[in-house]
Amino acid sequence: MDFGYKINGDEMIESRLFKNFTEDDYEKFIDESNSTVKFYSKGSAVFYPGDICDKIYVLKKGKLSLEKTDINGKNTVVNIFKNKGEVMAEVYSYLNKISDFILVCDSDCEILEISVEYFSEEKYSSPIKNKIMANMITILAKKAFFLNSKVRLLSSFSLRQKIATFLIQTQKDGISDTGMTRQEMADFIATTRPSLSRELLNMQNTGLIELDGSKILIKDIEELRNLL
Repeated sequence: MDFGYKINGDEMIESRLFKNFTEDDYEKFIDESNSTVKFYSKGSAVFYPGDICDKIYVLKKGKLSLEKTDINGKNTVVNIFKNKGEVMAEVYSYLNKISDFILVCDSDCEILEISVEYFSEEKYSSPIKNKIMANMITILAKKAFFLNSKVRLLSSFSLRQKIATFLIQTQKDGISDTGMTRQEMADFIATTRPSLSRELLNMQNTGLIELDGSKILIKDIEELRNLL
């Protein structure tokens, strides 16, 4: 990590956290919350297991992985953040909990960091704060839905079922384009890369999917659904 600096207003109003914000609203929020943008180099960690989360992070630039390593040394990718404006660590930070995960920078990153104290009920209220609190409720609801989907994926019995669940959950217009490498996808669904690659080829050979680099084209979505 390099350093932080205070910012005024920019394109971050595209984030779900700043939905319905004007640039003026955003500048007022930065002043009220005293938030900063910090730079992290590739391979560095924003926080580690055991750290007390006291900030909410909004991705400005870069790509990160939220990961967990079990007692056997098996690494699982819980989530990947690569889209500008994505909000990270909001659940742990909002509840002021100790992190079970490590948030790793897969590239050089710029991250807006907001002290969770700003969201405290004991702090003063303002129109800007009320607006951002409403947006936070929506974000937390969507995170709960994502975690429910993750549980459903990991509870699948076979590797093919896990892959089918993943593809259905991530597809848009018949294409799953998460930007994940095969290793990242394997970590996400808790399998090994060779096993994943082998099963993807088997599914391609039977006409279920078509592999196109990091993209996976779904050729028979009804048959995928029948696997679940």
